[in-house]
Amino acid sequence: MSRKSAYLGTSGEFFHVYNRGANREPLFFSHRNYLYFLTRIREALPVFPVSLHTFCLMPNHFHLMLQQDQPYAIAAFMKRLCDGYAKAVNRELGRKGHLFEERYKMEHVRDNEGLVAVSAYIHRNPVAARLADSPLEWPYSSCGVLCGMTADGMVVPDAVWEAAGGKGPYMDLLFHGPIVPTEEIVQPIDDR
Repeated sequence: MSRKSAYLGTSGEFFHVYNRGANREPLFFSHRNYLYFLTRIREALPVFPVSLHTFCLMPNHFHLMLQQDQPYAIAAFMKRLCDGYAKAVNRELGRKGHLFEERYKMEHVRDNEGLVAVSAYIHRNPVAARLADSPLEWPYSSCGVLCGMTADGMVVPDAVWEAAGGKGPYMDLLFHGPIVPTEEIVQPIDDR
């Protein structure tokens, strides 16, 4: 059994799940593509026992913070999400072949400190990539939800807020805290 399969066989755990475009090429070619990917997430969440706690869609990759409530729920959720999205984009653009670089990757978020730090890392991605001056400016993330400014019906912010000691402390870390390298706060999971 691979390490990824062993982790996917758990329940109640948090995972940073991500993927990028083949050859680091775009995954999202238009505003409509971003919205379609979010619609696919919204439609899949009630079907699979998975909770979404943080997300950010970037031009050539995406990040999700997921918690699975039953073993292997993330695997089924990601298959539905990515396969359907790739087929739709290929059809729309008249292209063939792989849209994603490979199967999604994931990291086990070990504790509350990791939950908060990975969430902040995910939301800071557009700033690090110089696509926005503030995490709140990027329209394709859950930052507004985690900052208590919007509600989207998909993201469940309570676990991150609780781990941070509240919404205010989370926002303080997000906007003023140190950037913690993810390798210090997560357990990488590979397919070996």
